Amino acid sequence: MVGLAIAFVIYTVMSRASDGEDKVRGIAEQIHIGAMVFMHREYKMLLAFAAVLVVGILVSPLGTNTAIAFIAGAVSSATAGYWACMLQPKPM
Repeated sequence: MVGLAIAFVIYTVMSRASDGEDKVRGIAEQIHIGAMVFMHREYKMLLAFAAVLVVGILVSPLGTNTAIAFIAGAVSSATAGYWACMLQPKPM
């Protein structure tokens, strides 16, 4: 909880900071767009890879509980990455 509070404070402070000149804002927007495109493509590939791993876990002696834990961890990790990219301060 302390980590979330600190992250919120840092996000709030950074959101209020100046965006800089128009040229800087344009570059920042292009970087953000590129990062989002990369993330979506990467997540599609990781989904296929994770599906293969889940099948492998299910047919192994590790079983269903391990597969469920793997899925929960993968979804949590993907969600954290998505929100980190979405909540970064964007140029106005």
